[in-house]
Amino acid sequence: MENIDGTSAETLFDYEDKENTRYSQAAYVTKVFSKISGLFDAYVVDGLVNGTALFSGFVGFNFKKLQTGKVQTYIVLVVFSIIVLFFIIGPF
Repeated sequence: MENIDGTSAETLFDYEDKENTRYSQAAYVTKVFSKISGLFDAYVVDGLVNGTALFSGFVGFNFKKLQTGKVQTYIVLVVFSIIVLFFIIGPF
C-alpha cells in the first residue's frame, strides 16, 4: 500500500543513515525506553528494596537486646505495651 507521495507505509517509521541502512524508529524508541526503565529499576526499585533490608536489619539489631529468654521480661513488656495502648487509644 502506497502513500500519496509514493512511499510505502513502512518508510514512515523508518529512516536511512549514510550507509543506506534502514533503522526502525520504533526500535530506537524501544531502546531509549529500555535504558530509562533500566535506570529506574537500578536506582529506584533496587534502592527501595535495599532500604527495606537495611531498615529491617537495623530494627532486628536493636530489638535483639529485648530477647533475654526470661519470661518475666516478656511479661513486663506485654503489660507495658498494654498500658501504652490504653493511653493512646483511651478507655473503652
